[in-house]
Amino acid sequence: GRLVYSTCSLNPVENEAVVARILTTFGGGCLRLVDARDALPGLACRPGVSGWKVWHRGQWHSDWASVQDRFRRKCPNLESLFPPGGDGVADLHLDRCLRLMPHDANQGGFFVAVFE
Repeated sequence: GRLVYSTCSLNPVENEAVVARILTTFGGGCLRLVDARDALPGLACRPGVSGWKVWHRGQWHSDWASVQDRFRRKCPNLESLFPPGGDGVADLHLDRCLRLMPHDANQGGFFVAVFE
């Protein structure tokens, strides 16, 4: 079967970070991300992103290590908000996600990920 995760947000923390966490937790033999563009001809969409920064307490952080460095004594558990480090993010194929931008088709912004 298929499972669709969709939001009306364009924030990668609510989108690709959630998809990455699902794939790293349940991926492998359990599920994979599907590119659904062929099933939706004519849909104006962009690929998912594989890199993003996280805003926390007045500062942008590009990786989990920067949060740990900033909050040495009491570090919040924000690791899952960041893209996986190293080559791990490429293996997730986050580019198979769909980003529907408001200015591309005169519509609201949406995010769609299809799992199989």
